[in-house]
Amino acid sequence: MLCSKCKGCLQTEACLTTAQASHSLAHHQTYQSLEQAIDAGCYICNRFWEALNAQEHVLLSSTVGEGVEPSGAYCSIESVQHYLTSTSLDDGKSYGHPGCYLLQVAYNKPAITTCFRASFLLEPVECANTNLARQSLAQSTQSPGTLSLAKDWVRECTAHHERCKRPVGEKPWYPTRLLFFDLPEASIVRLLETNQITPVGQYMTLTHRWGPVDHIILTKETYPQLLEGLPLSTLPQLFRDAVSICRHLGVGYIWIDSLCIFQGNDNIGDWQHEALLMKNVYSNSFCNISAADTPNCSQSIFNSRDPRLLNPQVVELTLCGEGSSKITERFVLSDYSFWKSEVSNALVNKRGWVLQERFLAPRILHFSKRQLIWECCEKDAAEVYPDGLPLALSTSSDARFKQMDSSDYTGRVDRYRYREADGNSAPHLLWLRIVELYTASALIVPSDKLIACSGIAKRVAEIVQDDYVAGMWRRYLEGELLWMVQGNHQPGRWTRPREYRAPSWSWASIDGPITPGEPRIQDSLITVEDYHLDYWTSDKTAAIRGGWLRLRGVLKKTTLARKSSTPGGGYHWDMMLDNERVNVLEDASPGNTEPRVMLDILQEDFKEETTKGLLFSMCARSKTGDGRELQWSNAKDIDLAVDNSRDGLRLWQAMTNGQHRDALTKYGQLIRENQEQLHGLEAILFGKDAGFYNLEIDAAADLFTYNANMIDKFQTELIAAKDDSLQVRHPLPFLSISF
Repeated sequence: MLCSKCKGCLQTEACLTTAQASHSLAHHQTYQSLEQAIDAGCYICNRFWEALNAQEHVLLSSTVGEGVEPSGAYCSIESVQHYLTSTSLDDGKSYGHPGCYLLQVAYNKPAITTCFRASFLLEPVECANTNLARQSLAQSTQSPGTLSLAKDWVRECTAHHERCKRPVGEKPWYPTRLLFFDLPEASIVRLLETNQITPVGQYMTLTHRWGPVDHIILTKETYPQLLEGLPLSTLPQLFRDAVSICRHLGVGYIWIDSLCIFQGNDNIGDWQHEALLMKNVYSNSFCNISAADTPNCSQSIFNSRDPRLLNPQVVELTLCGEGSSKITERFVLSDYSFWKSEVSNALVNKRGWVLQERFLAPRILHFSKRQLIWECCEKDAAEVYPDGLPLALSTSSDARFKQMDSSDYTGRVDRYRYREADGNSAPHLLWLRIVELYTASALIVPSDKLIACSGIAKRVAEIVQDDYVAGMWRRYLEGELLWMVQGNHQPGRWTRPREYRAPSWSWASIDGPITPGEPRIQDSLITVEDYHLDYWTSDKTAAIRGGWLRLRGVLKKTTLARKSSTPGGGYHWDMMLDNERVNVLEDASPGNTEPRVMLDILQEDFKEETTKGLLFSMCARSKTGDGRELQWSNAKDIDLAVDNSRDGLRLWQAMTNGQHRDALTKYGQLIRENQEQLHGLEAILFGKDAGFYNLEIDAAADLFTYNANMIDKFQTELIAAKDDSLQVRHPLPFLSISF
């Protein structure tokens, strides 16, 4: 059902004319009005509320609206700001859906901005591939109908989906240990060592949130007990539910991490061994059970629900026909962000480890808090869309990784961000989206940063046929090095762990969300000449002990002076390259006179670097996003900056606000080969015409190293000067540096 406010917005025909498409419609005036609509079961208002985060819930519940127009009234931006919420109804053609409309619901921050948080697609009834007749849902996801639908999806997939089938003749692979239970009744659960007793049949896996560990786990002490067998009733509720689902699907084995891998610091060797097998554990499973919104193991995977909040709605819109005529048509109104709302934003998908579990499993049953959802290589479905997601909803998200077809994924990538994408780079683009989602998730143990996505890296390596380089790929490494921190730069949002886990030029060295660099750029001014990485094991997708990277490019002296703080907690900076101030060009936004600089880790100032001349930049690209040539003084230069100061080597990139390029910083220490740290190292550019750089250091030497628990080489041609300093000569003003 829809509340009167939402109906009022949809019944306002004026918003559908081209001349008025950019205007907003008054919606709920007060939080009390919105709350009443939510409690009454309004489909739109409930979906809107679910799209808000906890901070936004608090903001709206404490905001007092001052609206005077009725709901659906045609408002100016100024008047709609007096409302708690507003809507906008636009032609779907501009969103890639001709013949459809897009309804967006926003909340209004008083006197600041309008924040759209929920979108709904309106498709003509005759075009919507939604089987409305099958959408009679029970009030619990534990209903016989729900579990029967799960069995139907599994049966269809195993019988007809070629991309989901195991290769004919492939030998079954099993994890080191599995939990075994008798079928059809499972009263005892036993731990099975598969190298001693070979399983017969398929096994399933469980993805879940741990929560407080107040249940039995696998340790040296509990090992004999688990081998002997435990009553199913002694396991936590979530595990009992998972066994019940397996039984319903006719599977007698399940892999659960806390019961199949030895836990505790005394058994770290077993964990390290098993962690490297995660690709095989999930990719060889029959189906993965995802406890999507179950907070911990003591809670049930099944949930009660209100079916009214799930079913897409059929609504009528009055459209303008020829002349003054009007046409009334019926549309199916669906949550445009369905997949994000039901799957991507689920509690369990905030865990870093879970991403590779989703990616690798051939089939997944997502038990969300509202409904059961199916995901495999050929089909995405849900209880409200049992025959598959509508095409418009299926292509609205690039967070579903099962379809690995290059052309399919290339069609869904963000073309603004990746203008040079093509079929050849599509798998690399898929990896960038994985990195973006992965870095936004959380790891209980930060040192797991690389190993928790190693399974995905192995799978992607098979597809791209490329070398994996600390979270990036060798073929497009010049572009991928230009990753940046994401969003407003708030103190503490990004941190660099004390314990070394990756080179500073890798996104894996940072805790916090990042935006990956473009994999395919034609205008790169840097060249990766060589690199080296040292690993803790033979697995090159796992933990790193150290390494170095050698770049070739033009070095420019740089200064940064802090101007002011920003509302988000960052700073504005004056920037100079070779003593020339960086300014925005004529196409920049009015009032923006400085480049947008965002460091990996927030730094108060660069006074020491400025005073001693320790900060340098290396231009990485020669063109703007629209292909125009860049000059050195142009604020749209993207720079990798070298800073030999208290934190050592540093890199960042900078562009204008209008280009939305942030900056980044890499850390380390410059030291001698004998591990004695160099103090007061200063590089001064004599000028482009001179063709060389002068490194003022003490005593002649022929090798310098950069170290952050590793040894990296800084190799150049060194020539002794009369003043006992060293000159680095090159026929062109290029300098190869390693870090």
